[in-house]
Amino acid sequence: MDDVELRHLRALHAVADAGTITAAASRLHMTQPALSRTLAQLEARVGVRLVDRSSRHLALTPAGTTLLGHGRAILAHLDAALADTRAVCRPLRVGYTCAVLGRQTVPLLRSWRRAHPDVPLDVVRQDNSSAGLATGDTDVAVLRTAPADPLIRSEALYTEDRIAALPDDHPLADRDEVRLAELTARPDLPLCGRTRAPPRPACGRRSSVRSGRWRWATWTSG
Repeated sequence: MDDVELRHLRALHAVADAGTITAAASRLHMTQPALSRTLAQLEARVGVRLVDRSSRHLALTPAGTTLLGHGRAILAHLDAALADTRAVCRPLRVGYTCAVLGRQTVPLLRSWRRAHPDVPLDVVRQDNSSAGLATGDTDVAVLRTAPADPLIRSEALYTEDRIAALPDDHPLADRDEVRLAELTARPDLPLCGRTRAPPRPACGRRSSVRSGRWRWATWTSG
C-alpha cells in the first residue's frame, strides 16, 4: 500500500465514472493498454481484485468500491490544497482599456505593495468593453463606461479633469468650461478616442484648453 500513487487512484476513479476502459483511457488521455497496466499494478500493490472484468461493462468489486470512496476524498483534498496554494501566489489582475488611473496609477501600485506585500498586482490592458472581466481574464477593472453585463457590479472611484482641444476661432474656445454634451452636439467637432459614452476630448487644429469633469468607475464580476 505504500507504493500506491495518485495516478492509480485517478485511473480507478476514471474507470468507475466512465464504465469502460476505452472511455476511461480517453478521459485520462492515455492508451487502453497503459490504463489496463495501471489498474493491474494497483491491484497488485493493494493485494485484492478491484475491478470485475467478466462483463462487457466494467464494475468495481466491493473492495474497489471501498478504495474508490477513499480515493475520491484524497483527490478532492489534493485539488483543494492545490487551489489554495495557487490562490496565495496568484496575483490580483487589474484590467484597463486606456490610461488605467492616470496620475493615480503609481500611488496605487506603491500603496498596494505596502498593504499587501504577499499578493502581486498585475495591471493588464484588455481591448474589450469590460477590460477582461466578462472573459475572466481580470479580477477587477478600471472602466470609463458603464458595463452592459448585469452580473458586473460597479462603484465610482472619483472624478477627473478632462480636456477639450478646440480650434482657437471656435465659439466654445473662449469658455472657461464646456460640457461634454455641448461637444457631442457640435457636428463640426470630430471626436477621437476609445470610449463610447461619455466621449473622449474633441480634436482640433490649433487648440485652446478647457476642462470638463466626468467619473471613473471600477467594476468587479459578481
